[in-house]
Amino acid sequence: MNDLSRTLKLTIAYDGTAYCGWQTQPNGVSIQSTLMQAIQEFTAETPVLYAAGRTDAGVHAVGQVVSFSTTSPVPAANFRPALQRFLPDDIVIRQVEEVAPGFHAQFHARLKTYHYLFHNAPVWSPFYRQYALWHRTRLDESAMDFAIRQIVGTFDFRSLETQWPNRKTSVRTVVKASVKRIRNWNLLGENGSPTEESKLDPEGEFLCMEITANGFLYNMVRTIAGTLIHIGRGKWGPEKLREIVDLQDRRRAGETAPAHGLYLWHVDYAPTTQSLPAGDLLSAAVDDDPLAPPDAG
Repeated sequence: MNDLSRTLKLTIAYDGTAYCGWQTQPNGVSIQSTLMQAIQEFTAETPVLYAAGRTDAGVHAVGQVVSFSTTSPVPAANFRPALQRFLPDDIVIRQVEEVAPGFHAQFHARLKTYHYLFHNAPVWSPFYRQYALWHRTRLDESAMDFAIRQIVGTFDFRSLETQWPNRKTSVRTVVKASVKRIRNWNLLGENGSPTEESKLDPEGEFLCMEITANGFLYNMVRTIAGTLIHIGRGKWGPEKLREIVDLQDRRRAGETAPAHGLYLWHVDYAPTTQSLPAGDLLSAAVDDDPLAPPDAG
């Protein structure tokens, strides 16, 4: 590494509608390639970008984290507005921080939080058609909330992933999960989680599924969302999701919910240093295989 290089951590938000996902693909424009081109134009360097989550086509992000090395002398505080000038309006740099050398956005991630948004109203809104899954009839959010709380803990989640057997393990640890009916939806999330008590509303038109884990399998979050739809409709009982996990058979789960309702919301890292010793990397369930599919999209 060049003695003048430093590591930057970017927190970015994006509307994934027009993109083939985070990772560069031969069949479309990706977030990664768009961001890389912007950094090239700004710094005249070709960076290697690492993202906390390789979101799939159509998936959105509020708190995606990207790390890369640069020799640019521009201070982090000035880097954000300067780089933003080279990006389209559907990708926003929310924050730029200089972090310890060796920080890796993917491998140093401790926990990731995803949200899945349901628009539960008799009439759909044209303004949410790319940002929430519309469902006409009333969903039982209490049953859905009970169901998802039953999978908090460490389990083999193979029945909730699209591609099994995978190259490694299907064991993940879910540390928090809920479904709440809310009054409105803050698309950028600047005021925190939309499931805060101040925004809960038994007559609200939105349901927010929130799940935090040390890692996710391919399509895991969307499969949970697709399964919860059946529970919310009363087709399945609230104990069904845990039963599906225990059976370890993908055929028992619900459909994979559409990508446009999914958001990578937040990524947690070790405090203070933003850089972990190599021995700590195993505490997070990450897939470091560059040929593997996205982790949750």
